[in-house]
Amino acid sequence: EARKPIIDSLLDTDFYSFTVAAVVHSKYPDAKAVYELTDRNHEKMPAGFTDALRHQIDELGKLRISPDETKYLQSLGVFDDKTVDWFSNLQLNPKDVDIKQDATGELRLSIAGNWDNALFFEVPVLALVSELSYKMNGKTPNADWTARADKKIKDLAEAKVKVVEFGTRRRFSKDVQREFVKRANGSPGFLGTSNVQISHELGTKPLGSVSHQAMMGMSGLHGANKANEAWIDAANDYFKKPQLALVDTFTTKKFLETVPIEKIKALPGMRQDSGSPVDWMDKQVLPYYAKHGIDPKTKTMMFSDALTTEKALDLQKRYADKTNIIFGIGGHFANDVGHPGKNIVIKLSKISFDGKNFVPLAKISDEPTKAIGHPDAIARTKKELGLS
Repeated sequence: EARKPIIDSLLDTDFYSFTVAAVVHSKYPDAKAVYELTDRNHEKMPAGFTDALRHQIDELGKLRISPDETKYLQSLGVFDDKTVDWFSNLQLNPKDVDIKQDATGELRLSIAGNWDNALFFEVPVLALVSELSYKMNGKTPNADWTARADKKIKDLAEAKVKVVEFGTRRRFSKDVQREFVKRANGSPGFLGTSNVQISHELGTKPLGSVSHQAMMGMSGLHGANKANEAWIDAANDYFKKPQLALVDTFTTKKFLETVPIEKIKALPGMRQDSGSPVDWMDKQVLPYYAKHGIDPKTKTMMFSDALTTEKALDLQKRYADKTNIIFGIGGHFANDVGHPGKNIVIKLSKISFDGKNFVPLAKISDEPTKAIGHPDAIARTKKELGLS
């Protein structure tokens, strides 16, 4: 059972992998990247875990994007023909992934390769670590999980909440995620999932635009103060229209200070992914918009930080009359089946734009404890930003 491939399509990933890759491939095709896994729970994996994971990652290397899947990516109207053609030849090299368990049983994992290719490992590898850990520990979903899922969907729909399922990376299993999305599909306010394969199966559009790796990568080329603007420019250039901005990579405060007002004005909106969402709105975003004469009703705010139905209903109540709100909900949808959730991430740790010199990278975020990266990189980035 543990030998059967869990992931059977390169589309079984979050849509941002494709959007970020499209920009990276068109602008920085020679950039080299190193990614590293961080497990904030320091979970001890069962014996034989690395072998089982290695087998699953080897299976990823056999996958190709089929003509039918290529046609689907084309049909989204997001990518140019050259990029779709490149996607159709996508192939992952399992040798790019290094896996070991340390003496305590904790997993040590890194990915190294061409940036536009290595980034495609992030989401499926996280999903595999999550699902395999539950599987090998003999965990199964509680019998009542679907009833609870239906109640969440109903409660959110009744409150006219707009929501996207964001759970791929830390799902309990692919089956649970797919079942949740099927149940939610067609419900008022359910906008879809970030999972490209499930969207393809249901004939819907996948949602998502960017992840922290994009701005972190730019900081390796332009420094942290110019990184947000550099990614906005690169993405605008590729997509020909501004994308929703993820603003907390180097703190929202610094995003608002360093990105020129005209470029912030042009954004369709912003995404909150760390710290207090209420402080983010009341102390940063709304005052910024007011100061610069921007009507928040013309913008969309997305909340995506460890959300639950209750948190979403509360934020909806607070802000629905002030701006357009969307929620991205992950574990609460795809991994609320009776077992503790995972706290694993794979982040970009080093980048090289000249093939030789690697710059260590950090993400600071609006939640001081969520800063990630080599301690030296965190210290250097904070110094650059003028944050102690």
